[in-house]
Amino acid sequence: MSLPHDIRQAVRLIHKAPDAGYRADNVVAMNIRLPFRRLITATPGEIEAYWRSIEREVAAVPRVRVASLGLDLPLSGLGMRQTFEIVGSRALDPANRPLAQYHIIGAGYFDALGVPLVRGRAFTDRDSETAPEVCIVNDAFVRRFLAGRDPIGARISIGVPGISARIANREIVGVVRQVKVQPDEARDSVYQIYVPTAQSPWVMANLIVRTDTALLQIVEAVKRAIARVDPTQAVSQVRTMEQVAALSTARPRLRAQLVVAFAALAALLAAVGIFSVLTFMVQQRAREFSVRLAVGANARDLLRLVLGGGLKLIAIGVTIGGAASALLVRSLATLLFGVPPLDPVTFVVAPLALTAIAMLACLAPAIRSLRADPIAALRAE
Repeated sequence: MSLPHDIRQAVRLIHKAPDAGYRADNVVAMNIRLPFRRLITATPGEIEAYWRSIEREVAAVPRVRVASLGLDLPLSGLGMRQTFEIVGSRALDPANRPLAQYHIIGAGYFDALGVPLVRGRAFTDRDSETAPEVCIVNDAFVRRFLAGRDPIGARISIGVPGISARIANREIVGVVRQVKVQPDEARDSVYQIYVPTAQSPWVMANLIVRTDTALLQIVEAVKRAIARVDPTQAVSQVRTMEQVAALSTARPRLRAQLVVAFAALAALLAAVGIFSVLTFMVQQRAREFSVRLAVGANARDLLRLVLGGGLKLIAIGVTIGGAASALLVRSLATLLFGVPPLDPVTFVVAPLALTAIAMLACLAPAIRSLRADPIAALRAE
């Protein structure tokens, strides 16, 4: 007899979004694409100049604090992965090179999303197409591949996908916290590399805008600012970062709600079962209880006798349920969200909660045992 292992995190997930490494408040995002006519006629540096002109025009809108481009959004479930090598380390076979999430971002990306820098610096406008190639990595990357050394100044070799596909040797200039792409990403297991938009041009992006006013009021002003740069530029998928986070966790939240509902039903059925068994036992032993009262037993003795029998049933059920849960937990790992499979708190709290529910179910039959009539029992004997 055991509640599902993710009951604790299920309740938390229903009421609170997971920590994804960024701040979603007062941030709106919208998708923009490089017009095809610009793509086919673009000269070196023109694509980056186009993106930066949009960033500058939107940043000048009143009540906009920061505007920046980013190829992908946190918790969107989308993103590229690239193999890489640490320059100066032992060369690896291409099939064995590690993978990292590859993020193309503007200079204000981390400010727009409230992502703290752990070390080093963020990108600036000086990180242009002709400047030395740089990157920023997350803290999990440093712990895994650069442990025991200063990550700032280390170099990595990584491919540049898209318009100018090639291999680049990039210098690490900063370290940030992990920003989750998937809501169930485990910390320290995802490696992230950020590169500036100028050094890895792409044909589409998300414009991320942090404001200090109501988001719906700012959207039209942002669209007008984009139109001043390019009247043909279409804007789509306008949504707040809170909406992005809610959408990413919609399925886990539904699963969590189902888990809570079925767990509550299981607990109710267990309580009804214990109540029924003990009620039947009290009825069967009514004469015995009467005799015990007649020969000197008191109410406390009868309560101890009935509750003790119920406690034995509870102990057997919790022991079997806990052992079965420990054996099955690995197969249920994919259903867990934000809680390790062998979470000690869950394995302690769930049995205690069930024990309390079961003891309450035992209480009514125990009180009923006190109604035994010793005089009637003696006359029957």
